[in-house]
Amino acid sequence: MRKGLLIDWGGVLTTDVFASFAAFCGREGLPADRVATLFRTDPAARDLLAGLESGTISTPEFETSFGVLLRVRPTGLLRRLTADIRPDPVMREAVLRARLGGVRTGLVSNSWGPGGYTDLADLFDGVVLSGTVGVRKPDPAIYALGAAAIGLTPGECVFVDDLGGNLKPARALGMATVRHTHATDTLRALDALLGLDLSGAAARIAPGAAGSDRVGLGGAAFDRAGGDGVGPVRAGLSGVGSDGAGGDGVGPVRAGLGGAGPDRAGTDDTGPDRANLDLPGPARSGLDLGDST
Repeated sequence: MRKGLLIDWGGVLTTDVFASFAAFCGREGLPADRVATLFRTDPAARDLLAGLESGTISTPEFETSFGVLLRVRPTGLLRRLTADIRPDPVMREAVLRARLGGVRTGLVSNSWGPGGYTDLADLFDGVVLSGTVGVRKPDPAIYALGAAAIGLTPGECVFVDDLGGNLKPARALGMATVRHTHATDTLRALDALLGLDLSGAAARIAPGAAGSDRVGLGGAAFDRAGGDGVGPVRAGLSGVGSDGAGGDGVGPVRAGLGGAGPDRAGTDDTGPDRANLDLPGPARSGLDLGDST
C-alpha cells in the first residue's frame, strides 16, 4: 500500500475549472470555449499562463495582457475567470479522512496568484505551490518536491490530477497515479492504493452537495487562521484541525528524483481529454489551475 497522497487543487478538490471559464465567457459575450482554446493553442496565452503559474508574471501583468487577448476589461480578470469554482466536499472529506487514517497528505498545485486556498492546515501535511517554488506541473521537479514535503519518496506516493498530461511525469518517478473525473471513481481507486475505505465514508455525503464558499486558484497558502505559509513549501503542518501555527517548513524542500519503479495501479490517462493542455515543448501547461492548468 502507498503511504502518501499527493493531490491537485482545481478540478479535483473543487468543481470543474473549465466550466467556470465557460460561465465567464457567457457573461462576457464570448464563445464558451474561448479561454480554453487560447490556453491550448495561442503561444502568447500559453506563455502568460506559464509565467503566472511559475510566479514570474504578476497578477496585474497577466490580467492586462490576457485581457487584451480576450478583448475584455482586465480589472479583476482572474476573479471573474474563477468566480464559479466551488469546493468539492466529497473529495475534501476524503483527503481529511485519509490523513486521519495515517496517510501523509500533500497538495501539489499550479497556482494563480495570491489567495484562494482554504483549510490547508486541516487537509495537508505539506503544500507545494508552483508560484512559490518557481516550478510547475508537468516539470518532474515539482512532484519530487511534493513527496519531500510529506517526508516520503515518490515511490511511496499516489498522485491525483484531472489532467492526464500531469500524471505521466509523476508515474515516471514511481508514483501511482489516478486520473480524476468523478469522486466516486477516484475514491474507489484510492481505496485500493491506500488500503482505506474513503469511498464508503464519502457515500454518506449528499451527492452534488458542492460547497457554497467560493474558492480560487491562488498561489499563496492561507490557513483558516489567515496566516500565510512560511517558505516555499509548507511541510510538517501540525495535527488535523491546527491553525498551521506550528511546524511550518521554512525554505524550499530539495528532493531527489529517486523512487520505486512505475506502478500503474489506478491510472487512467488514456483516451480523449477535453481539458488536457499537454502540448508540445518543455513549458507545456498542466492547467490544474490551481496547476486546472
